[in-house]
Amino acid sequence: MKLAGMKVSLDLKNKYQYRTGVMIAPVLSVVLAIIPALCGFSLVGNHIDFSGFILIYDLFFYMLIIGPVEEFVFRVYLQDTFVSFFEEHKWLGVVIASFLFGLWHIINGNVVQVLFTFGIGLVFGFAKYKIKGCGYVGVSVAHGLYDFLNTIVRMLIV
Repeated sequence: MKLAGMKVSLDLKNKYQYRTGVMIAPVLSVVLAIIPALCGFSLVGNHIDFSGFILIYDLFFYMLIIGPVEEFVFRVYLQDTFVSFFEEHKWLGVVIASFLFGLWHIINGNVVQVLFTFGIGLVFGFAKYKIKGCGYVGVSVAHGLYDFLNTIVRMLIV
């Protein structure tokens, strides 16, 4: 990143980013986790037994590690790099980074998992790219919270 001259703007005091992330995550969770689970199939994994330890562990794991790390790699580094390549069609950078984000998740499942994760990547990517004031912190919060909400769905609904 230093060689490319890229700079990361955290803007941790921007409350709008947190609100945006907190609004995106439950919508994704309802559409991709709760509704399918209530219809009898799961897009977020198999049932796990309720455990307070797992809830607390997953909250910290997803909010402090998975969300920030994956969003840094795919939204800050890759997406920003690809967007800078396409001067007239910057949205292609978002699509390419989202595709790579989906492809990265093949380790979790199958091609269906890749397609849904690609869609989730598009939501996070366009949120960062198009929503004014929503940057890395906002999509990191959305990503971490979405993954944590999936744990709750797997415990209580699936």
